[in-house]
Amino acid sequence: ILGLAAVVTPPPPSRSELPSAAQSAEVPAVVRPSSQELPAAPRPSAPALVAPPTPPPVADDAGPPEVPRLSGDRVVFRRRKDLAHEIEVNLKNGGLFVESPPLPIRTKRQLTVQVGLQSWDVDLQADVVFADGGKVGFSVVNAADALRALEERLARPEGAASAPPSASGDDEDDEEFDAAAASAGTLDMSAYIGTIQKPLGDAQLLTLTERRLGDLAAVERTTVLQLLEHVITERWKGVLKLEAGAHQVVAWLHEGSVAFVSSKPYDEASSVGRILINQKKLNEAGLREALEKSRAGRKSLGRALVALGHVKKSDLSTALREQMRLKLEEAMAFDHGQYEWTPWREPPGDADLVLARGAGILAHHVRNRFEAMNLAEIEALFAKNLSRPVGHDGEVDQTTQGMHLQPRELRFLELQLDGRRSLEDGVRGSPVGRLASLRLVGMGLALGFLRFTDGARTPRESTRLGVAPSQFDAVKKDLKETLHMFRGMNHFEILGVHWSAHHRTFKQAYEQVKRQYDSGGPGLKDAPVEVRTLAREVNSRIDGAFGTLQDPRKRIDYRKQLFDATERQYAADMLVKQGEVALMRGDRVGAIEALETAVELDPSQRNRQLLSTAREGRR
Repeated sequence: ILGLAAVVTPPPPSRSELPSAAQSAEVPAVVRPSSQELPAAPRPSAPALVAPPTPPPVADDAGPPEVPRLSGDRVVFRRRKDLAHEIEVNLKNGGLFVESPPLPIRTKRQLTVQVGLQSWDVDLQADVVFADGGKVGFSVVNAADALRALEERLARPEGAASAPPSASGDDEDDEEFDAAAASAGTLDMSAYIGTIQKPLGDAQLLTLTERRLGDLAAVERTTVLQLLEHVITERWKGVLKLEAGAHQVVAWLHEGSVAFVSSKPYDEASSVGRILINQKKLNEAGLREALEKSRAGRKSLGRALVALGHVKKSDLSTALREQMRLKLEEAMAFDHGQYEWTPWREPPGDADLVLARGAGILAHHVRNRFEAMNLAEIEALFAKNLSRPVGHDGEVDQTTQGMHLQPRELRFLELQLDGRRSLEDGVRGSPVGRLASLRLVGMGLALGFLRFTDGARTPRESTRLGVAPSQFDAVKKDLKETLHMFRGMNHFEILGVHWSAHHRTFKQAYEQVKRQYDSGGPGLKDAPVEVRTLAREVNSRIDGAFGTLQDPRKRIDYRKQLFDATERQYAADMLVKQGEVALMRGDRVGAIEALETAVELDPSQRNRQLLSTAREGRR
């Protein structure tokens, strides 16, 4: 052992530390789970409900120091004094001694620290160097960093929480989040475990409100989106851990809001410093200075940035909310793994805490899902329901608060979707165009602020080109509807692309929509003349849209006709940010494409210079 790590010194054995017969035979001892812990046994096929009576935290007493125990990947100390003793005896020498069933020598473990019922979220990178008699000794690789974090936490009074920046934002709770006060409230001590399944498909997402979870104890498998929707809607207070392979996301949720989110492995794109840089609130030099101050003063990066005057508290709060959203967005893409819900415990002591509305994070995710769909995909999604009336409940501006809808989008929802018009009639006169309107309707149905007002599903025959002759009447009807739809759409919507997309995407979109309405394909070989004439007219619209958008000068002029200078400049600014992020990630092609489109929308000297820099390979 001496050749592998510092000597791990156990305290004098007591009666409770003597190995039992079961331990001598290397059979794991049974450890009674507390309300904060789940047994380190294989997960059951069905979720387990753990609701034992929870004793109050054990205060430090005059008894002798106790050896911590290993529960899964957590090193559990019963009292703070037990941790202080372990620091003095072992951790200062680079070692750690725990009660545990035998582990293979030289096994590497990533451990966290728990004291009483509180997780301190201090990572210990440890190698097994000793295992015998129900005890395991570790060599702690990052002993210096872990020791510094633990001693800092021990120096604070028990229950002390870090003071977060004050919240700020139209859609957020304008208050500071007091973790200690949250911990002192009435807790739901139930704990749940279960299996994560792949995300909902597009059609399933439309009925998200109908798929709400009931009793979580009876749910064996669910998606992360449905799980978060349940916890947020029911205003639960606790900690949700989501694991998928090597990826882990842990969220502290407090009565409908998100207080803090941690994730592993580290991703620079979701770091608060990188987010502030992308939001143009911070530069690289300021970030480096704050990082140095943070490490030297043992304080969070956010506090260091505010103390140095590099960012405002309100800007930091906005960045922290965006960080939480990005991390939960990653978790909502998990297609396998396990989840674990446990009662509330204090977030990490060095965390920057600020409340973000959980409903706003869910709305952002749902909207992104529909924004990723092109016109052909979303038309197919709504094909059977275009004749159904759609309406909203109550005031739209109140039900959509926090979703950051544009005035034209709100106008569409309020005026066009009155509960009497069909979906087809509503989107036909929309001020935002057909594609954007259908995306909004999809989001509204999924989130529940829109609904079909007829109360029943209205089937509609879905037709395609390339069918039997007996179905040509249906094909004719479909082509007439398509032609009528195309007449009310702009060129971008006909191709199913966003108006700020790069011109290289137009070719692929054109070929896709052409295949759908190919007038010269085998499906129309024996069609009546009237059907083939309709197909040619539909294809003429598609060809005309592509011809205009492929020509650089015509494309620029066409955008000017559709969108005013403010809209074009805003889109250009967003593309510049995308280009800068792509450059930082090493995606030079993606950066050039974003900046080329930005120059088309806003040919300012700044945008031209950024494009030139990207083409030359400089950052």
